[in-house]
Amino acid sequence: LCRKFMQKPQQLHLLASKRILKYIKGTKDFGVFFSNQKNSTLQGYIDFK
Repeated sequence: LCRKFMQKPQQLHLLASKRILKYIKGTKDFGVFFSNQKNSTLQGYIDFK
């Protein structure tokens, strides 16, 4: 979303970018881990509201 305003950024866009970077910094240890098993399956769920 922030890339839409790269040609003419304003202060609001800078603040939004900083907020995104803070979020990423706080979640850098999050992730999806997979085991090394042959019989593993991947399941996903989604909520359409």
